[in-house]
Amino acid sequence: MAAGSTKRRGIRIVENQGSTTLLQVIVEAWLIAKETYYEQAPKDASGTPDHRWVSQMLKQHELTLYKKPTNYDQAFHKFAFPWEGDAIHYGHSEVTRDGTPFFLRAPEGIRVTKDEAGKLLEQPRKLFGRIVIRLDQDEKNPFRDRMLDKLMQLHQSGRRVKWYAFGTMNLNQQKDGYVVNVTSARHIFIDSE
Repeated sequence: MAAGSTKRRGIRIVENQGSTTLLQVIVEAWLIAKETYYEQAPKDASGTPDHRWVSQMLKQHELTLYKKPTNYDQAFHKFAFPWEGDAIHYGHSEVTRDGTPFFLRAPEGIRVTKDEAGKLLEQPRKLFGRIVIRLDQDEKNPFRDRMLDKLMQLHQSGRRVKWYAFGTMNLNQQKDGYVVNVTSARHIFIDSE
């Protein structure tokens, strides 16, 4: 049997060994669907598309992320607002580094409108937001080295990138910022701008 493959119920399953990840495929499908629906959306007098209509259309596209059912509207979240549970967070930033991990950040911070008890704040607060990428435990993933090389090149260039990261957003212990830890190259997709 080929390396990186397993056999289930007599069917040979080949693990992803290429230069793309499932996350990249899901992101690209979402971008196409979103663009298409914005083009088709009813527009107001000024030509602004109806965002609620687009959201309703995206909800019709079911998606399963790591055995959890969701849809193309609920699965994606701009890394600017708190979110509970697993999601594909996205944003734009430079790749930075401090020791081993690489970082992507929310340039405008995370806008918090409720306290920990869920009560609406009189004045919204801004906390920092950071995607922490540590791939040192991801040794069996053949895509890992390629991703580390890409992160290093982007860090050294200082270029701003569009990124997507799968994970859970957590408030840090100091309660001054939100962090998403990424430990697999399969959970990050960086699209150079």
